[in-house]
Amino acid sequence: MNVEPVPVLNSIGNEEKKESKKKNTRKKKAKPPKFQEMKKLAELVLSTQNISYEDWLHEKHQELISESIPSLIKTVEKAVDKGGDH
Repeated sequence: MNVEPVPVLNSIGNEEKKESKKKNTRKKKAKPPKFQEMKKLAELVLSTQNISYEDWLHEKHQELISESIPSLIKTVEKAVDKGGDH
């Protein structure tokens, strides 16, 4: 990975180029096999129904969160109950 030089002023006010020491330590997660192909096919199917991929994906995110709320609430309630047993 190439590191972009960062402009820095030296003691007399002139700009020096210095390598940035910050590195991106987060690794990119590999997408599942044929991900791009499946995404393109999904976009094609959705476009025949006049639905944008982004709108559809947003709706799926909302459904996942809504379906997960009861389980999340139970988990939090258990944690609170355990915390009160001191």
